[in-house]
Amino acid sequence: MNLSCSGQGGREIEGFVEFFMGTDSPNPDNALFSKRKLLPNTTSSEITFATIKEWIEQCNRNHDCCGLDPSQWLPTRVLDVSGSGDSTIRLLQNERAEGKYLALSHCWGVPKPHALTLGNNFEEMKRGVPIASLPKTFQDAVVFTRDMGVQYLWIDCLCIIQDVKDDWRRESAQMAAVYQNSYLTITSSHAASSDGGLFHEVHSQYAAKELKVDSNDGNSYAIYVQRLLEHDIHWDNGGSKALYEQCPLLSRAWAFQERLIPPRVLHFRRNEVMWECNEHTRCQCVYEANPWTHGPKTDLSGCEEAVLC
Repeated sequence: MNLSCSGQGGREIEGFVEFFMGTDSPNPDNALFSKRKLLPNTTSSEITFATIKEWIEQCNRNHDCCGLDPSQWLPTRVLDVSGSGDSTIRLLQNERAEGKYLALSHCWGVPKPHALTLGNNFEEMKRGVPIASLPKTFQDAVVFTRDMGVQYLWIDCLCIIQDVKDDWRRESAQMAAVYQNSYLTITSSHAASSDGGLFHEVHSQYAAKELKVDSNDGNSYAIYVQRLLEHDIHWDNGGSKALYEQCPLLSRAWAFQERLIPPRVLHFRRNEVMWECNEHTRCQCVYEANPWTHGPKTDLSGCEEAVLC
């Protein structure tokens, strides 16, 4: 619903809102509203993490085209984040040929991240680096990887030696394999730099307001109203200007492969998390999954040119 009203000083305010019922609400026969989940106040909440684990489990169990080889290939280097109480992580140099890892997709920003693996600190990175010294997005990625029960994390600027041309050339050529073999790729979609963090507090303007409605049978039930969230992540939607403003990462040409290639991508956005796998998309507020409208996401035949610009 599109609402228009006047604020203080006669200022015109216009926007879209949606009405819905909670997933635990009774469903009256004359109900006009769909059921949706109430958003927690932060994307780092226990509720959010539990929802993500449920999505992963459902994908593992039901999606043949998202299936991953149990003996997974490991990149040349990964970050070992094991040990939930440890304050350091270390760079692991090809000590194991197989393992499960998450990959991070993020905007570097300007200037470049202050944490980089270079020729002169490579050995130090292997011994260990304090988590607190990393940019906020990397810190959050470590927290999330640990909570998912995964030991390894791949971050480009830490797992590639940035000032060694031969290493950068060799490892950058493997990036398609890195994302394709990731157990899950996580994106800091809302952040314009590596200091923006992975998690975000949900803005108060998107907080659902509860209303009481009387039904024809004489009972009352709750419905909710909230500002409409942007959900355009399908390739064939092209993406709106508002979407790219809210999610700078989605406008980066370099990051296009990081969204297309992985079998599963989790977008951390400002107000909720969104899921893409080879079979469907879903978001935190909508109860049901949304299948791809033109087949698997790797089929780009229905894309608008705007997506590829």
